[in-house]
Amino acid sequence: FETFTTRSSDGRIVELKRGGKSCEVTWENRHHFALLVEQYRLNEFKQQTEAIARGIQSIIPSHWLSWFSWQQLEQRVCGDMNFDIDLLKRNTVYVSVSPNDAHIQMFWEVLEAFTPREKALFIRFVWG
Repeated sequence: FETFTTRSSDGRIVELKRGGKSCEVTWENRHHFALLVEQYRLNEFKQQTEAIARGIQSIIPSHWLSWFSWQQLEQRVCGDMNFDIDLLKRNTVYVSVSPNDAHIQMFWEVLEAFTPREKALFIRFVWG
Protein backbone atom coordinates (compact mmCIF):
# COMPACT_ATOMS: atom_id res chain seq x y z
CA PHE A 1 0.00 0.00 0.00
CA GLU A 2 1.03 3.59 -0.63
CA THR A 3 1.73 5.78 2.39
CA PHE A 4 2.00 9.54 2.77
CA THR A 5 5.60 9.50 1.59
CA THR A 6 7.34 10.22 -1.69
CA ARG A 7 10.80 9.69 -3.10
CA SER A 8 12.86 12.86 -3.44
CA SER A 9 14.92 13.56 -6.53
CA ASP A 10 18.00 12.25 -4.71
CA GLY A 11 16.26 8.99 -3.82
CA ARG A 12 15.40 9.65 -0.16
CA ILE A 13 12.00 8.71 1.21
CA VAL A 14 10.30 11.87 2.48
CA GLU A 15 7.27 11.99 4.74
CA LEU A 16 4.67 14.34 3.31
CA LYS A 17 3.18 14.93 6.74
CA ARG A 18 4.05 13.99 10.31
CA GLY A 19 3.63 10.25 10.67
CA GLY A 20 3.28 9.86 6.90
CA LYS A 21 5.13 6.53 6.84
CA SER A 22 2.35 4.94 8.86
CA CYS A 23 -0.57 6.73 7.18
CA GLU A 24 -1.99 4.79 4.23
CA VAL A 25 -3.39 6.49 1.17
CA THR A 26 -7.03 5.60 0.77
CA TRP A 27 -9.70 6.47 -1.73
CA GLU A 28 -11.00 9.07 0.69
CA ASN A 29 -7.67 10.84 1.30
CA ARG A 30 -6.14 10.42 -2.19
CA HIS A 31 -6.72 14.07 -3.14
CA HIS A 32 -4.96 15.25 0.00
CA PHE A 33 -2.04 12.90 -0.78
CA ALA A 34 -1.83 14.22 -4.37
CA LEU A 35 -1.88 17.81 -3.09
CA LEU A 36 0.97 17.09 -0.64
CA VAL A 37 3.05 15.40 -3.34
CA GLU A 38 2.45 18.35 -5.65
CA GLN A 39 3.44 20.86 -2.94
CA TYR A 40 6.59 18.87 -2.15
CA ARG A 41 7.62 18.69 -5.82
CA LEU A 42 6.97 22.38 -6.42
CA ASN A 43 9.08 23.33 -3.39
CA GLU A 44 11.75 20.61 -3.47
CA PHE A 45 14.32 22.96 -5.00
CA LYS A 46 13.08 26.20 -3.45
CA GLN A 47 16.35 26.87 -1.60
CA GLN A 48 18.38 26.35 -4.77
CA THR A 49 16.09 28.44 -6.99
CA GLU A 50 16.12 31.26 -4.44
CA ALA A 51 19.94 31.17 -4.47
CA ILE A 52 19.92 31.32 -8.27
CA ALA A 53 17.50 34.26 -8.16
CA ARG A 54 19.76 36.09 -5.69
CA GLY A 55 22.71 35.46 -7.99
CA ILE A 56 20.87 36.77 -11.03
CA GLN A 57 19.67 39.78 -9.05
CA SER A 58 23.29 40.54 -8.13
CA ILE A 59 23.95 40.95 -11.88
CA ILE A 60 20.64 42.42 -13.04
CA PRO A 61 18.41 44.50 -10.72
CA SER A 62 15.23 42.54 -9.96
CA HIS A 63 12.93 45.28 -11.29
CA TRP A 64 14.61 44.88 -14.72
CA LEU A 65 13.95 41.14 -14.97
CA SER A 66 10.42 41.60 -16.30
CA TRP A 67 11.85 43.60 -19.21
CA PHE A 68 13.64 40.55 -20.65
CA SER A 69 12.51 37.29 -22.23
CA TRP A 70 14.24 34.19 -20.87
CA GLN A 71 16.38 34.10 -24.02
CA GLN A 72 17.55 37.70 -23.54
CA LEU A 73 18.25 37.06 -19.87
CA GLU A 74 20.22 33.92 -20.68
CA GLN A 75 22.32 35.84 -23.20
CA ARG A 76 23.08 38.59 -20.68
CA VAL A 77 23.99 36.17 -17.90
CA CYS A 78 25.74 33.44 -19.93
CA GLY A 79 27.11 35.51 -22.77
CA ASP A 80 26.96 35.13 -26.52
CA MET A 81 27.16 31.62 -27.97
CA ASN A 82 29.28 32.98 -30.81
CA PHE A 83 32.34 34.13 -28.90
CA ASP A 84 35.54 35.28 -30.55
CA ILE A 85 38.08 32.44 -30.41
CA ASP A 86 40.90 34.74 -31.51
CA LEU A 87 40.11 37.04 -28.59
CA LEU A 88 40.14 34.04 -26.27
CA LYS A 89 43.53 32.93 -27.70
CA ARG A 90 45.02 36.40 -27.25
CA ASN A 91 43.92 36.54 -23.62
CA THR A 92 44.77 32.99 -22.58
CA VAL A 93 47.42 32.72 -19.88
CA TYR A 94 49.51 29.57 -20.25
CA VAL A 95 51.04 27.96 -17.16
CA SER A 96 53.60 25.15 -17.53
CA VAL A 97 52.86 24.89 -21.27
CA SER A 98 53.57 26.92 -24.38
CA PRO A 99 51.04 28.13 -26.94
CA ASN A 100 53.20 26.32 -29.49
CA ASP A 101 52.91 22.91 -27.81
CA ALA A 102 51.27 20.34 -30.08
CA HIS A 103 48.41 19.56 -27.71
CA ILE A 104 47.65 23.28 -27.31
CA GLN A 105 47.59 23.76 -31.09
CA MET A 106 45.26 20.75 -31.43
CA PHE A 107 43.01 22.17 -28.72
CA TRP A 108 42.55 25.42 -30.65
CA GLU A 109 41.95 23.55 -33.92
CA VAL A 110 39.23 21.46 -32.30
CA LEU A 111 37.64 24.49 -30.65
CA GLU A 112 37.61 26.38 -33.97
CA ALA A 113 35.83 23.43 -35.61
CA PHE A 114 33.02 23.45 -33.02
CA THR A 115 29.54 24.53 -34.01
CA PRO A 116 28.15 27.56 -32.14
CA ARG A 117 26.18 25.20 -29.91
CA GLU A 118 29.27 23.11 -29.11
CA LYS A 119 31.22 26.30 -28.35
CA ALA A 120 28.51 27.43 -25.96
CA LEU A 121 28.47 24.06 -24.22
CA PHE A 122 32.26 24.14 -23.97
CA ILE A 123 32.27 27.61 -22.40
CA ARG A 124 29.56 26.62 -19.93
CA PHE A 125 31.58 23.55 -18.99
CA VAL A 126 34.85 25.37 -18.37
CA TRP A 127 33.18 28.24 -16.51
CA GLY A 128 31.41 25.76 -14.23
